[in-house]
Amino acid sequence: MAAADAIPLDKAYLTAIWLETLFYGMNFVLFGSCIVMLTLRRRTPKINKLLVAIAMTMFGFSTAHVSLGFQRLIEGFIVLRDQPGGPGAFFSDVSIPANVVKSIIGDSVVVWRCYLVWGKDWRMCVIPVLLIIASATCGFAQTVYFARAKKLHSAFASILQIWNGSLFGLSLATNAVVTVLIALRVWYMLREGGSSPANFRYWRVLLIIIESGMVYSVALICEITLYFLNSNAFYIVYDPIAQLTVRLLHMESSLCICAYMLML
Repeated sequence: MAAADAIPLDKAYLTAIWLETLFYGMNFVLFGSCIVMLTLRRRTPKINKLLVAIAMTMFGFSTAHVSLGFQRLIEGFIVLRDQPGGPGAFFSDVSIPANVVKSIIGDSVVVWRCYLVWGKDWRMCVIPVLLIIASATCGFAQTVYFARAKKLHSAFASILQIWNGSLFGLSLATNAVVTVLIALRVWYMLREGGSSPANFRYWRVLLIIIESGMVYSVALICEITLYFLNSNAFYIVYDPIAQLTVRLLHMESSLCICAYMLML
């Protein structure tokens, strides 16, 4: 457990919330831009209500996540700072349930964009959907153990590592599989489309979708690595990654429409 002591838990949590608020500010701007692109500046006959609803839901989760983190920050460093063990003991209490719903929605949107890019071919989404179901199972099991973790007082407890590791790994697998599927579709369309102006116009849009999936996958790899190293630096990635998910989703929501238009 030496690695876990390299960074004090209270310092790791404070750094995590600082980074999360930074990403949340970016999310706020991107959310506004996303809504404008999906409504006022849309290129489709009707407003895509599903995309708007997803963007608003994810931004709501993003706001709730950063608000709870800020409230916990005040509670640990101000309200309960004189309690035995100080802020470090407070932040080691992992009895707060994880935000599994946000993760499931985020992964589902990733699979949905793959469904659009592949011309609504459901066969290409069978494996990612199965991965999401498995991820949801592990996620809710994780939530139950988090809620019962009053005696564990560590996110690195062996029983929690089983479910956490499975959840992180399945989320990474989902994003990796979907990114590869989209990359294959992009490669096929570029080969078939040649050098037409329309093809040149939209390949950059699809490339951004691929790059965003790679960014999220790299963040998950860092999260998994730090977690199994029992390092408190895990928290520095764990909390901000919630905002990163929403940030990438806002970028992709309007881009998915362009990708779908390419298939028409």
